[in-house]
Amino acid sequence: MRSFLVLLPLPFLLIACGDAATENEDVDSDGDGLMDSEESTFGTDPATADSDADGLSDKEEFDLGTSGTSADTDEDGYSDADEVSAGVDPTDASSMIYAGGWPYNADKDSMEDPGWGGGHSSGDMLPRFAWTDQFGETVDIYDYANHGVPIVLDLSGVWCYWCNEVAKWMDGKNNNAIADYYEGEGWYDELPDMVANGEVYWVTALDADVNGGSIHDEDLVGWYETYDNPDIAILADKDMELQSFMNVSGYPSAMAINPDMTIEKYSANDYTKAFSKAYDMAIANRE
Repeated sequence: MRSFLVLLPLPFLLIACGDAATENEDVDSDGDGLMDSEESTFGTDPATADSDADGLSDKEEFDLGTSGTSADTDEDGYSDADEVSAGVDPTDASSMIYAGGWPYNADKDSMEDPGWGGGHSSGDMLPRFAWTDQFGETVDIYDYANHGVPIVLDLSGVWCYWCNEVAKWMDGKNNNAIADYYEGEGWYDELPDMVANGEVYWVTALDADVNGGSIHDEDLVGWYETYDNPDIAILADKDMELQSFMNVSGYPSAMAINPDMTIEKYSANDYTKAFSKAYDMAIANRE
């Protein structure tokens, strides 16, 4: 049997090869809006829509000018997606959600706020308060939610001796009076390190100055300068809302809060019970 070789004109072969090359360049394998050839140049994975798993697609990162391979382009501690959600610049480390580096919860508006009329017992939802911190920024307490980390809410006054002793302890100063009673117990020995390591979030609300009068922003600055713990937000409860909500019988008072913002532990007459509970919650997270 005879075989025939068909010779195609050279221009036809060039056109066919050109069409194939064009088709390959126009492929978007992961459907993220960025062509595979563009992803190759950008350094992202053409088979994964969000290569760095930060909540922004590779195409969004490309358009924004953020890194498609690093979840935190400016390395300020906040993910690119969170910074976009909060309306700050994810490419500028000086443009932060919170100057103090506090947590951020992009889904906080979906949480139901019970308001200040709710209860303060175990299982009740903490109200969504928002107060000024030591850097002059308004902090939304629900930004601490949904990170899988227990929260200590510490209500203190500048005038209060034991409140100052708690702050000394959390600042790593061993010459505090609490040590005389609790040194050697797990929560006393480990909570400061847990806060530093991000295993426990700690928020201190100050509601009175050194004379028992209304708290002012400068009081927060003074407290922070005295107890310069970078991991603790110090908030000004100028209307003493927490005192009313918690029905406090003494200072300091404290609550251990679950990551979903429900109250886990509050004792009106022994703030250390809340500290101990938050410690237990953090230990459980390790298991």
